[in-house]
Amino acid sequence: MTRRALSACSAAALALLAACGGASSSDDTVIDSTTVPAPAQLSVAVAFFPIEDIVRGIGGDTVEIVRLVEPGMPAHDAELTASQLKALSASDAVFYLGESFQPSVEKAIAQLPDTVTAVDLYSVEGVTHLEIDDSKKHGDD
Repeated sequence: MTRRALSACSAAALALLAACGGASSSDDTVIDSTTVPAPAQLSVAVAFFPIEDIVRGIGGDTVEIVRLVEPGMPAHDAELTASQLKALSASDAVFYLGESFQPSVEKAIAQLPDTVTAVDLYSVEGVTHLEIDDSKKHGDD
């Protein structure tokens, strides 16, 4: 796993909670004199599978995932389709890894409306990036 992917994994939980939490709903339902928030589902776009896995693990049934890259496909060279761009624009939030990790995804995110919360997991404040020596290859350990 690359340094950027490790940084994304370590920051995704914090960023998801910060970007999607704290909102209260005026559509509360009263059941047996107990106020229970009405179920709300956030549309969350994810740039590639490790981020999807984290968002799904945290958000569970409260998030609808908009997948920008299918699992197992190369994330670096992703080119978004027209339907993906439309779904991305309609999302509540998008989690991605900046620093030119996915140039076409970053370009699309830069053009999103202000209604979409964009979270660059590489640039999340307080995240320490791990230094990994890529020159040392793990053979048949």
